[in-house]
Amino acid sequence: MSPKYVDLMARKKISWANWNFSDDFRSGAVFKSGTCSGSSFSGTGVLEPAGGWVRDRVRTPDDFPTS
Repeated sequence: MSPKYVDLMARKKISWANWNFSDDFRSGAVFKSGTCSGSSFSGTGVLEPAGGWVRDRVRTPDDFPTS
């Protein structure tokens, strides 16, 4: 459902943020278990599928007017 919800917000020009920047057991966790107790957060190897999805979405340009 996340893609549908974020797409709806984009159509309505509503911003969004990802709330679960964690490495816990929940399916929405961004990082793989144990990542947060370490010191490296770079690259995609530390990301759970949800984290990869969020990363891809925030790296995709929007079409909001800039002027």
